[in-house]
Amino acid sequence: MASMHDELRAVIAEIGEIDDPARITDDADLYADLGIDSMQALEIVLEMEKRFDLQVPEDALRDIRSLADAVRLVERLGSAKKG
Repeated sequence: MASMHDELRAVIAEIGEIDDPARITDDADLYADLGIDSMQALEIVLEMEKRFDLQVPEDALRDIRSLADAVRLVERLGSAKKG
């Protein structure tokens, strides 16, 4: 079973049409380094909500600049949901 980290990397690769997922490092900027546009970023967030059964606040979109940011957000929202 893929880890959440790997699953998020796969989502970014698929939506961003990135052929080499190894380019998606924890600190690679989704926009500057990987060429993700705002519509793709929104698609990534929608897929995160679906896969991890979360409700991502609208203002959180601007805070997701990297894979590490996405992982932290899913962890934070998942923890809040349990508690």
